Amino acid sequence: MRKRGTRGERRKILVVTEGTRTEPQYFDGLCAHVRATATQVVSVRTVGVGRDPVRGVREAEQRRAEEQRKGDPFDEVWCVVDVDEHRNLEQALALAGKRGVATAVSNPCFEIWVLWHYADCVAACTQEELRRRLKRHGFSDKNVPRNFPYAAYPDALRRAESPPRCEGNQDPNLSSGVHRVVRAICP
Repeated sequence: MRKRGTRGERRKILVVTEGTRTEPQYFDGLCAHVRATATQVVSVRTVGVGRDPVRGVREAEQRRAEEQRKGDPFDEVWCVVDVDEHRNLEQALALAGKRGVATAVSNPCFEIWVLWHYADCVAACTQEELRRRLKRHGFSDKNVPRNFPYAAYPDALRRAESPPRCEGNQDPNLSSGVHRVVRAICP
């Protein structure tokens, strides 16, 4: 069991993503960046489970239970999903709510969060348009480039949290809840 209230206290966070490349690479890179500059150490395990948000929520539950049985539970458990064209997104969100798994939904996809590290983007975009824009920044086949500007995460936070993207719209094309995960990792 981790000691609380000591200098060595670590927050243990699980991030389960439906994406198997971009999202795990991003979170692993962000965590490495934060460890290099932050005063508080954050432990995050990123697991890519493929394109099914219900499967992602169930994976998060399973991994949370495993760590709890071992006596070292996660402080926070997140499931990162895209709107995409999932028919079971609402089912996944309802299941996550019942099981206490926090969710971060991006519309249309996680790539909007990544793009906000480079530039503002407020007009509606398709996944293909976002991937084309990221290709100009060195993204290839959904892989995060080695020179990705992790230090620009505060710019992405500002862009994600700027109204009206995250407020009051039933279908806010270009929105992302990933900023809440990043705030948990980088308090």
